[in-house]
Amino acid sequence: MVLLYDTYSSQQFSEYQEMLKLNEIVQPLAGQFESTVIVQPAAAQLPTFPNLTTLTNHFEILNACRTTEERIFYVLYSYKEKLNKRELQRCLKKTTLTLR
Repeated sequence: MVLLYDTYSSQQFSEYQEMLKLNEIVQPLAGQFESTVIVQPAAAQLPTFPNLTTLTNHFEILNACRTTEERIFYVLYSYKEKLNKRELQRCLKKTTLTLR
């Protein structure tokens, strides 16, 4: 959980998020109530980008990928292709094997 927070709240990730305009492509989650407002300090807020895939997929991506670019790619890819944990593991394993 600390790695997840550190990664997605880092300055480098924020710069990539601004450069790629990641928050503009995120759709609101279905079933969210617009009247519900949760106020958090700015330092404790995570970007909406992590909502694109499951927590399990994030852990897989964080453990397999070393660069921010790779992590962003796999989060977007898992969102677009609606990958479950096993499918994502398969993709990460194939890429890891070809890179080593």
